[in-house]
Amino acid sequence: MSEIVRKLAALNQAARAMNSVLDPDRLLDTILTLLQEVFELDNCAVLLFDPREQALRIRAARGYRPDVVTNFRAVRGQGITGRVFESGQALRVEDVGQHPEYVEGVAGARSEMAAPLCVDDQVIGVLDAESRKPGAFLESDLDLLMVFASQAATAIRNAGLVRQLEQHTRRLEKTVNELALLNRLGRQMNSTLSLDLLLQEVLHLAQKALSFDACAVLLRESTEGGEHLVVRAALGYREEVRPGLAIPPGQGITGRVLDSGVPLLVPDVRINGRYIPGMAGGRCEMVAPLIVRDRVIGVLDAESSTPNAFDEEALRLFATFASWAALAIHNAEIHSGLERQKAELDRNLVEMERMNRELRDTAVRIENTNRELEGRVRDLETLHSASRAITASLNLDDTLATIIRMTRDIVQSSSCVIRLLDEDQGEVRSLAAEPMPGEPRQAPSPAALKSFLGLPLKIGNRIIGYFELGSLEESAFGEEHRRVLQVLASQAAIAIENARLFETTQQTYFETIRSLAQALEARDAYTKGHSERVTLYALRCAERMGLPESTRRLLQYAGLLHDIGKIGISDSILHKRMKLTEQDWQAIRNHPLFGDAILEPIRFLNEAQKIVLCHHERFDGTGYPGHMAGEDIPLEARLIAVADAFDAMTSDRPYRDAMPLPAAMAEIRAGAGRQFDPSVVEAFLSVIEPAYHEAHPAGV
Repeated sequence: MSEIVRKLAALNQAARAMNSVLDPDRLLDTILTLLQEVFELDNCAVLLFDPREQALRIRAARGYRPDVVTNFRAVRGQGITGRVFESGQALRVEDVGQHPEYVEGVAGARSEMAAPLCVDDQVIGVLDAESRKPGAFLESDLDLLMVFASQAATAIRNAGLVRQLEQHTRRLEKTVNELALLNRLGRQMNSTLSLDLLLQEVLHLAQKALSFDACAVLLRESTEGGEHLVVRAALGYREEVRPGLAIPPGQGITGRVLDSGVPLLVPDVRINGRYIPGMAGGRCEMVAPLIVRDRVIGVLDAESSTPNAFDEEALRLFATFASWAALAIHNAEIHSGLERQKAELDRNLVEMERMNRELRDTAVRIENTNRELEGRVRDLETLHSASRAITASLNLDDTLATIIRMTRDIVQSSSCVIRLLDEDQGEVRSLAAEPMPGEPRQAPSPAALKSFLGLPLKIGNRIIGYFELGSLEESAFGEEHRRVLQVLASQAAIAIENARLFETTQQTYFETIRSLAQALEARDAYTKGHSERVTLYALRCAERMGLPESTRRLLQYAGLLHDIGKIGISDSILHKRMKLTEQDWQAIRNHPLFGDAILEPIRFLNEAQKIVLCHHERFDGTGYPGHMAGEDIPLEARLIAVADAFDAMTSDRPYRDAMPLPAAMAEIRAGAGRQFDPSVVEAFLSVIEPAYHEAHPAGV
């Protein structure tokens, strides 16, 4: 009895020791050391199941033959350890010589005992001990070994989770480093405005970032024979691949990417019939499109002499670099166009000087004309910059703010207001400029203005609003200002109308999706009103937690749409009254993925899309679909998870009645730290009683 008490005490100390070690390899060594100390063993081993080989392998051992440790494999049911792994039951063999399933691990072994390593009803391996004495192990030893194996399995599982977390952290750090590198490269590219110099810079920066053997920039150009893909710059290719080489449309891997606009990776070009030889000994190629405003202007091509030199991660980074390069090339082309215009103007000036020497009588008129042309070019450059800035966003508020900012840059004014009208010419929205540095915070009153300029914002013959400027100075606005601002107003009207149409389209899409969600609930009388109640509970909890208005608005979208993915689940599963099969559960667990796919096209619901995807993740990492844990789960998704679970408990279902409010609150409290975020649970329970009665008014 005293020996059993000693071993139990040692087991308790061993459990604490194992749980303090989080490195998987060091943990296995610690397990063997503790196993030897507790059971006074010379020979013991930890065997873990290898999913790739579908067999048990020795991961750590003491006293076993080296060749056995290296080469041992046991499938389910093979040998004593394979039998324990298959059955999940511990086994003690007093004389292995009499046991037909024994596989020798220790020279001269006579007795053996083994216990399964179980975590959450799943056997992940076996703990094995052997002795050179027959009958060395008692039944009580086997019982204690099972306890030790259970503690060891938990420690192994925990160490594995920690390693997964560390690997995830390293991947995140790698992504951050890549983004930082791309940011630096983007700044370098944008500092070069000469197109030829930029193309060479793109190649050198791409090679520096991604380490390949050859790279080329090919741009879409119109030639005498039609449109071709033309090499504009190349690095590391054969002599034949030089700037000016034209590739007919659709030919080769580059032509395919130009047509599709989708990045492409070819691990081994020798087994791809579209490959056009570029570099000597080329074996692996990846191509990314150069896209500007949804138009493919060319491709960025990279090759390596090593098969499989690039992977999908390299392709993703290459495609991101290509998107930055496309913008830089586009900007350089614009700059080149402006340089050509400037050169043309310079030539005109030379010609005008010659004419001035010959015709002095016309000198004054030529100089005046020259100044006017220069002013118009500046106006065009300014309006061109303004046009790019105005059309850069489809968000109406951003568009209005950009228009006002660009107007203040062009014309000095004391006030600047945009007024948008509805179909009945009623004012629906006004936006005034923020004060410039040095100006008073309070905008001047209309009576104080001494100069005023008003321009209509027109789409065709339809007026959608007015553009109003005021100044505290007299005669502040001249005809030149009016002319420039009229052009700006026409561009602004188009940008505003596009933003309004986009806003209407997005809202219509949202209402359509919301109607689909309501239609989904209408399929089942038991879930009617579920999304509205979940939204109400989540909003009340967010208010209690002091979350900002933007977060609460996001919760409203996500709450209404969180179960939209159930559109993709059969009624036979949703309305099933008997116990769901594992196949049924798998279908239900897919509904966040369906919801994520449904919301993908709606740009303004991108953040809500993440919440819909994650609202069935659990705080302890055992949820679905991504097995996220803790604060890796978006806060809004943690709020929706509590509200969703509470409403499910307090609503009638075909297979059960609604749970009383106190019992449901107790269930939520019990799930804190496991299923739910404890901080969210605390806030939720403090507001749920009035929120529940708000969602279930008397008599309803």
